[in-house]
Amino acid sequence: MGNMLVNVLVFAVTQGLNGALETLVSQSFGAKKFEACGIFLNRGKIICTLLFIPVIFLFSYSDKILIALHQNAEISTVARMYCCVLIPGVWAQSMFDATRRFLSAQFETTIPLYVQLFTLILHFFWCWLFVTKMDGREVGAAMATNITYILNFIIIECVCCFKPSLKGTYQGIPDRRALRNMCEYLKIGIPGACMLCFEWWCFELLAIFSGLMSVEALAAEVIIVNLVALIFMVPLGTAYAASAFTGVFLGRGKIN
Repeated sequence: MGNMLVNVLVFAVTQGLNGALETLVSQSFGAKKFEACGIFLNRGKIICTLLFIPVIFLFSYSDKILIALHQNAEISTVARMYCCVLIPGVWAQSMFDATRRFLSAQFETTIPLYVQLFTLILHFFWCWLFVTKMDGREVGAAMATNITYILNFIIIECVCCFKPSLKGTYQGIPDRRALRNMCEYLKIGIPGACMLCFEWWCFELLAIFSGLMSVEALAAEVIIVNLVALIFMVPLGTAYAASAFTGVFLGRGKIN
């Protein structure tokens, strides 16, 4: 239930908004406007960070919202605690997703691949340490996920800072230019976020109906949703590649 809240309230929205980077960065890269690529990235990060102001409020009262939807009171309380502990990691993962889109638009796909492979291996250790060894249960799971998400963000930002091929596009700390033309970004980001939210919420809201049936039904629904997400990975990767190529060729003026 906690993951459902994170997906519905944060990842569906931030990943949809970050989708604007695939269009804006790839076209700027194709047109050789390299400085604009980094400005768009910082603009996207600022918008996603501002989104967390209402998200923190919603997470704080998520147990009351779930109980009002006739969910199990104990599960609702655990879900709220899990979400609140996970806030730093969820923010870091949203920033990581923005940088990943930024890199994919420049065909630098191996960087986020190796970063996530490395942190995935470590994630097994964090889960063992916080959940099994320290018996942290839900809070331990949130702490393990926090560390993995934050490591994703820190490592990929460090790589971007020191990789020579990205010095022309990666801007680092946002400046005033990132605060301009927010509407230009949102004109692409908001429709993208809405499309992703409508698609994602169709699956995640099934958890609410499953919770009305029983705790066992809710557990089964979580397993099914994760399997569906796994199946989506291959076509999703293909879509990212197609988006990057399309944007770059549009930027170069090669419409055909």
